[in-house]
Amino acid sequence: MERRKSGYPYELKKVKKETWRDSPAQMNEDGNLIIQGRSVMEGWQKDYMAEFAKVVTQNGGKILEVGFGMGLSASFIQQYDNSSCDL
Repeated sequence: MERRKSGYPYELKKVKKETWRDSPAQMNEDGNLIIQGRSVMEGWQKDYMAEFAKVVTQNGGKILEVGFGMGLSASFIQQYDNSSCDL
C-alpha cells in the first residue's frame, strides 16, 4: 500500500496560474504576503534580505534584482552605493 505524503509542501494549495496576475495580495497578522491562500513572502525574511543586500552590494558593480514579494531586498539594496541597480 502506498503511503500518502502529508505536511509541507504536499498540502499546499495549488496555484491557479491563469488567475495569479489578477489575484488580490493580502498581508496577514504575522506580516506575511498571501496570494491565493499561499504565503509568497514572510515577515521573518526581512533580516535575511537586509543581510542579502549587504553581501550583494559589497563590491559595487551592477545589480539586477527581480522580485515577486514585498520589495524587501530591493529596498535594502537601494540603501547602498552601487554603480548600477535595476529593480
